[in-house]
Amino acid sequence: MILRNLFSITLALTLGCWLTACGVKPEANSGGDAYRHTAEQMALEEWTDGELAYGKGDRTDWKKVDLEQPTKLYLSLNLDIKESGAELGVYNRVGVPLGSVTKEEGADGPAKLVVTAPTDGIYFIRIHATGGDPTSYSVKASFSEDSDTNNSDVPDF
Repeated sequence: MILRNLFSITLALTLGCWLTACGVKPEANSGGDAYRHTAEQMALEEWTDGELAYGKGDRTDWKKVDLEQPTKLYLSLNLDIKESGAELGVYNRVGVPLGSVTKEEGADGPAKLVVTAPTDGIYFIRIHATGGDPTSYSVKASFSEDSDTNNSDVPDF
């Protein structure tokens, strides 16, 4: 009985180590914006694009915006591949979450989020793949819900 338990534990540890060694690290191919402290500056009122690949080691992109005063921030996230999923989140300068929304795999339309930025300063935007195929995305942070002159949720590149 002891030998059987020892064998089971050894097998489980060996299998666990093998799967960990052979698996793709979540951010192995993310580039320079995989973590909050390396977030890329993002222009307000403009579409910013990027790419995510859940199963290929590029699950997270971080962006940052610098606000001059307290305000409401309106965010939109579009994914090019409908079968992909992503979470859009906003964090204050020390990483406290202010809100998030998930665009589910197969869902139509953009994911939209409204958060209140209670002070001026830097705020971080996290775009995190939740599954599905690799996809390009576009994200926009605005001071009003209808900031596009043509009232469109789709970026015009």
